[in-house]
Amino acid sequence: MLAQHRAAYSGSMSFARAIFVFALFTPILGATGSKFVVSAILGQSPQTVVAPAAQVAVVSTPAMVAISTPLPATPRPSSTPTPLTALTPLPTVTAAASPTTATTTLTKYWLDQTEAHAGDTITVRYDIENGTGQPMYIGLGISMKSSSAASWSSAFIDAAHDVTAAVPPGSSTHTRYFTLPDHLAPGDYDVAWGLKDSSGTQIDVASSSGALRIVK
Repeated sequence: MLAQHRAAYSGSMSFARAIFVFALFTPILGATGSKFVVSAILGQSPQTVVAPAAQVAVVSTPAMVAISTPLPATPRPSSTPTPLTALTPLPTVTAAASPTTATTTLTKYWLDQTEAHAGDTITVRYDIENGTGQPMYIGLGISMKSSSAASWSSAFIDAAHDVTAAVPPGSSTHTRYFTLPDHLAPGDYDVAWGLKDSSGTQIDVASSSGALRIVK
């Protein structure tokens, strides 16, 4: 009887220890591991628990079609930026007046007569080419000397008949008069025609040897 009682008490203690061990390892091993521990303690074959397979929802994604669209070319930036230069206004160019070489010249000269007497008044002619493009006032001069004289230092003039002519641009003919001295000796005389500007400066001169003969 005593032996049976001891065996019963021993069995109770073994079961209590098993429950304590199960309670201790359950948080660590989980439910499945705990079943293995309990089965081992109770002498039962452990049963394998198969968890149901997780159902994975398959979402049908529509196929994406790639559309090839050419991208516009992007200019490649310069590695070194070009500094901006301030625009400078161009200077106004004014055409300089071309210097003129145009002059006023005596193109033709003559006397209305080639013979005269001392004291006569004769007519003197001038053809003038005014190349300045502007009207001019020109003095018509004349002087005479004996053809036998070596220089014009002995020449004579008629200041009383000096005249200033209005000479237009281009070619024109002008007239003045000359009164011969009363004491002129007969013979040949050289004649000089001259042009003077408004300031009195001589601008052209021409002469003719023996242009006038003085007769008795």
